[in-house]
Amino acid sequence: MGRSRWFLVALWVVALACAVGGPGGGEEGRVAAPLALAPHLDRAFREMGLPLRAVPLRPQERARELEVLLLSSGSTAYDAYVVRATSLPLLEPWLAPVPADASSWREDVAEALRTGKGDLYAGLPLSGDGPVLLLREGAVPGWGQGSGPQGLAEFETALERAGLRPVRLWTTLPPAVLLLSLAWSEEGGKGGPGLPEGPGTRAVAFLQRRFLGSPASLEEAKQALLGGQVEGLFCWASEADALAAQGRRSGAAFAVGPLPHRGPRATAPFGGWTMVWPAEGPGEARCRALLRRQRALLKALGRAGFASVARAPGPSASPGSEALWATRFRDLPFTASELQILDQAVADAVEAGIAPEQALRRAKARLAGRSSP
Repeated sequence: MGRSRWFLVALWVVALACAVGGPGGGEEGRVAAPLALAPHLDRAFREMGLPLRAVPLRPQERARELEVLLLSSGSTAYDAYVVRATSLPLLEPWLAPVPADASSWREDVAEALRTGKGDLYAGLPLSGDGPVLLLREGAVPGWGQGSGPQGLAEFETALERAGLRPVRLWTTLPPAVLLLSLAWSEEGGKGGPGLPEGPGTRAVAFLQRRFLGSPASLEEAKQALLGGQVEGLFCWASEADALAAQGRRSGAAFAVGPLPHRGPRATAPFGGWTMVWPAEGPGEARCRALLRRQRALLKALGRAGFASVARAPGPSASPGSEALWATRFRDLPFTASELQILDQAVADAVEAGIAPEQALRRAKARLAGRSSP
């Protein structure tokens, strides 16, 4: 980001903080939320009688510019923020752990957000989300119906038998998230939280052979899928549901399923929308009131169509939600700078054509260098 752009954003932050009056500027708290979630969250706050307001925070490239600047500057413009859980390593230095009651959450969601400090969590999960694969219906027999191929090799063989050569796949996921999800799922979810060497190499090789790149927007992905320029998209389950619904309205059918995996379930980082609090936030009392009523809030968001994080959410007609129940969540055991190293490993293989083994060796050497004293 250029100096002038940072300066303009900084001016915006100062103006916004002044407009809301800082910690004592008003009785109603403000929660910065993504555009798709903000109106539903705001409605839930009103129905529950909570003195909070959900405010859409733009731009959509979230947790990269505005949220980092707001939190790192100590701004009191917002009481809380809603971000993807995969953004937590980037924002963690400025966040306060949350004393939430996780007894009603999926166990893997609770583990993914656990801080290791008693019953303190990195944030309050508002929706279930994670990486899935959306394919043009019929591309792989049984895909999205619980009977797809096991692992990346079988998946590629199934695509080739269907005549899709070369396979054309895009992703809206961060490269490191996609790499870790494919590697953990290829390993069968049995290993530790790091990047497994063998499955990691196979995942990078798969991306090098089959991966075309990332669309500029979800709209571009939709047009490419409907027009047949690509056969599939690695994306968040919520995005897959939106694209599948739009496809039905356009006369195109898509299947949604978990990532190619060995064993009973895929394994991926938890990516649901998560409410987090600044370490020095202005609305501690309001936040405590919200945490005491979190179950009512989660039910309200579930009624609005957001995938549940509850242990027993009941039947769902959403193919993305079904794919998530075939996925085990993990946390991201890397810092933001370490995730950038993994991003670069994918770029080295896919864009520069470096051998997968060499790309991962470079990444592991850089990771080891960061962890050495």
